[in-house]
Amino acid sequence: MIPAKLDRKVSGNLQGDRIRMGFAEGAERHLVQMLTDMYSDPEKACIRETATNALDSHIEAANTAPIEVTTPSPLSPYLTVKDFGVGLSVEDIHQIFSKYGASTKRDSNAVTGMLGIGCKAPLTYASQFTVIGIQNGVRTVVAVSRDEDGSNVMTIVDTAATKEPNGVEVSIPARAGHTFEAKAREFFSYWQTGTVLINGQPPKELTVGLELSGDMTLITADRYTNRASVVVMGNVPYPVEELATQELGIPYGHALVARVPVGTVDFAPSREALYLSKRTKLAIEKLKADFKAEIKLAVER
Repeated sequence: MIPAKLDRKVSGNLQGDRIRMGFAEGAERHLVQMLTDMYSDPEKACIRETATNALDSHIEAANTAPIEVTTPSPLSPYLTVKDFGVGLSVEDIHQIFSKYGASTKRDSNAVTGMLGIGCKAPLTYASQFTVIGIQNGVRTVVAVSRDEDGSNVMTIVDTAATKEPNGVEVSIPARAGHTFEAKAREFFSYWQTGTVLINGQPPKELTVGLELSGDMTLITADRYTNRASVVVMGNVPYPVEELATQELGIPYGHALVARVPVGTVDFAPSREALYLSKRTKLAIEKLKADFKAEIKLAVER
């Protein structure tokens, strides 16, 4: 996703010793820890970040097949996300995958990623997880782990020739009492049809109460389903309180799902919420106006 430009204009004629701000020497480990532990829901972060990266890889490779998600079971206690996209090479691991902030996705709104953080997100939940990257006939196994001193490390465990197609498989060990399956089914219910399989099956789609337009739908949302009004961008749902206000007149027991193109709104680094930039605020105001117009037409119909 193409990052938004700064909203603020900076001007002034202050004279003096200009000091460009940066990171303190030796602070890298501390900052990496902060980025690793910024998620309020580590399980959902594992699902969201690995699956979104997998789908981005399919988009880059022009592969319309679904990505494959397997939730933990007694015989295989791992959350696994597998794609058949562009793959991952040893050079990619050294230059991009292991670097916080490194991304190849900042020049296109065809894909969702751009922060260079999400692929490390499983470390917020597990002390180690495994990545298998296959690219151009080479299979690379990588162990991603947190060391005792707090630093994060990627270890290339093995490389070997293979006839397997390009792609990446991320495997995250689950703890006892995990809720990966329920959270995966809730998260993927917002995804476009045909983009993901959970344990070999398509996810259950949202229960539509009223379709207002191709991109705007009212879904049933009682106190048991706990659905909130959301803006969906790049298949990721972001709760938006401004779309649940009484002024919109959303009927009781319903929530609004508004789908927008990638680049319409900005999200926080954790991708758990929207960042209320100027671009985001303008988009929300437009959605509110569109909703009022569409709901009026729906009532007339």
